[in-house]
Amino acid sequence: MKRTKLSPETLEKLKRYASVALVSAGVVSFVAAMLFFSAYPDAPFPDYWKKLFTYVQYVLLSICTIPIGCVFVFFTMKAVESTTLRTAAHRLGLTINQRMLLKNAAHINPNLLEFLYAVLRAYNETLHLPLGQDASALIPNGYCPVARAGCVFYRYQLVLPEAPEMDKRSFHQIIQEYIWAELGNHGIAGLNASFPSKTQGRLPSVFLDKVWYDGEQHLLNFELLYICTEDASQYAMQAFQKRKPKTKPNQEVFDDEI
Repeated sequence: MKRTKLSPETLEKLKRYASVALVSAGVVSFVAAMLFFSAYPDAPFPDYWKKLFTYVQYVLLSICTIPIGCVFVFFTMKAVESTTLRTAAHRLGLTINQRMLLKNAAHINPNLLEFLYAVLRAYNETLHLPLGQDASALIPNGYCPVARAGCVFYRYQLVLPEAPEMDKRSFHQIIQEYIWAELGNHGIAGLNASFPSKTQGRLPSVFLDKVWYDGEQHLLNFELLYICTEDASQYAMQAFQKRKPKTKPNQEVFDDEI
């Protein structure tokens, strides 16, 4: 059987547990002796030693039990910490974080929904989308905020029999430009049109993170990010930089290659 070698940190912790156990046992022994002498100050000699032996048994039992219990608790916590406890704590932290992020989502969503519908309606001569009579056409499956990467994304959907004729990249870019143009010209009702980021400067408050077509369900999906925190502004800028087309450096041409 292969022996498991304990790390220096583990050995140091065991030494500390042993020290605590010995000190605890000493305290228990002192308390037991004090209780014994206070309870039997004038006991006869044979009874004296008989009762003292009983107290000594209790003390020895405590001396043996405390270190064993400490070691057992140590290894149990070590095992739990590395598996179940760590996973449970991580899940609890994510749940609390998501609830905090989604706290204001119900207030932001109606304004953002109306804004997106107004943008699509204003430029529908170019987009040719079946928008219906009002903004409810963008929530066929109801209100759907998504928390990820420390931000809240608002997902809207439009029933569309076929995918847009424009390619995905161009369609995404043109919708984003329409959104920014509407923010600059008319703002957004009930929300700020821009966000003053400490690191990125002043940014438009609405960022189109993703747009895709689900052919099985015939849904055109939009995921919008309302920028109202530093985390959201950093996410938007990083995503925007990644989408920029990479320019290829000009290849040098030498005389012998002509």
